Order: sequence, then structure tokens, then C-alpha cells
Amino acid sequence: EGMIRLQGRIDRIDTAEDDDTVYVKIVDYKSGTAKFDPVSLYYGLQLQLVVYMNAALEMEGRMHQGKKVVPAGIFYYHLDDPLLDKETGLSPAETEEKLLKKLRPEGLLNSDGQILQMMDENLAGDSLVIPAGLKKDGTLKAASSTVTTAQFEQLSGYVSGKMTEMAGRILEGEVAAEPFVLQNRSACDYCMYAEVCGFDRKLPGICRTRTAGLTADQVWEKIAQEQEEKDGSKMDG
Repeated sequence: EGMIRLQGRIDRIDTAEDDDTVYVKIVDYKSGTAKFDPVSLYYGLQLQLVVYMNAALEMEGRMHQGKKVVPAGIFYYHLDDPLLDKETGLSPAETEEKLLKKLRPEGLLNSDGQILQMMDENLAGDSLVIPAGLKKDGTLKAASSTVTTAQFEQLSGYVSGKMTEMAGRILEGEVAAEPFVLQNRSACDYCMYAEVCGFDRKLPGICRTRTAGLTADQVWEKIAQEQEEKDGSKMDG
């Protein structure tokens, strides 16, 4: 794969460190709502957080030679001053808890128990600071937005390959007006060049071949399969 040089600014990097490992968390602040969506990522529509993660892991690796660098989580944080529906009888502590739940970041975090405790030392039930929760038996709730370290590594490799592929297509001159449509949204929604582009989503069938048809679970399976095939071809080569 070729090398792509990117320039950008990561809003926030948090780290924790022990004798042999550095744990890295990425936070991207948003003025609007944003949710991590593996389907959007798979089709190249939401790569930013993982690109940031890859850059941060590489940087921390250079700064901590000899230590393993592990992704702890990647998050969108909505900058907001939320309003609560008025409820009688709520104590100040209960009101604060409701506010924290509204401000809880969206994203993806490592399912490793040690990492979860580092990100929320009071984790029990539904967390107020990470998108995860524990059952009474101590296992993760199904609604928790978690993946294993191995899945984070697969995600990292997939995004790196996707960036290289997209850059190659741009350099080869691919400029077709074929925006990808996902849940009736596309890059056209906020494009400043819409007036001069000539692409009209109202024309019947114009987005037919550029609409997603995978579930989140299918995406994780395909990412794992594609990375395993890539790793196998590298070993064969």
C-alpha cells in the first residue's frame, strides 16, 4: 500500500499507561448530533474517528518505544446545554444523573474489563460517561457499544486500506457525480457546490446503485473477513 500524508487536528486524546501498555482514547467534539455507524464507515462515509485513532496510536507508539499501544475508545461528544422535562420530586443528584445521560458520548469502546474500569471507575448498571452498562452478573449489557481489541485492529487496517483505495481513485481521475445515499442522506446535503454540480437526486433511479444494503453485524463480519484475507495474502507473498 502507498503512503497518504494527511493534515488535521484531533480535538482530544486521553491516555492511560501501565508497565507495558499505553491505552488511547479519542474524542471528537461536535456541535450537532453524531453517532458512530459501522455501515457508514464500511462504505467510506465515516472514516474520521478511526483515521484519528490510527494517527494517535502511531504517535503514542513513537513516544512510548517498547510498549504496546491499545485503543480504548473513539467517541463523538455533542457540545450541548440539554434541557430536561420538568419532573416533581427529583433530587439534585437525580437531576444531574439525567443530564449526564443526555450528554453521554456516542462511539465505540474496548470491551476489555480493565479498560472499561479505567474509563468509568464507578461502572455499574448504565454508565453516565461511556456508552456501556453492566448487568447484575457483571457482564456487559447487549446495548453496550463495545468491540474487542482484535476488532479495533481489524477496523484500523480496514480504514487504512480504504483511505489508500479512495486516494488512488481520486488520483486516477475518478470524478463521477455518484454520491452514496444512506438512509436518505448523502454528501449532497451540505455541499457548497450543489448549484454548479448538476446532480439531481430527484431524478428516478439516479442513486440506485449507490445505496447501502448491509446491517451492522454483516459489516463487522465483512471487515474481519477482508482483513483476514489481506493478512493471508501478505503471508503468501
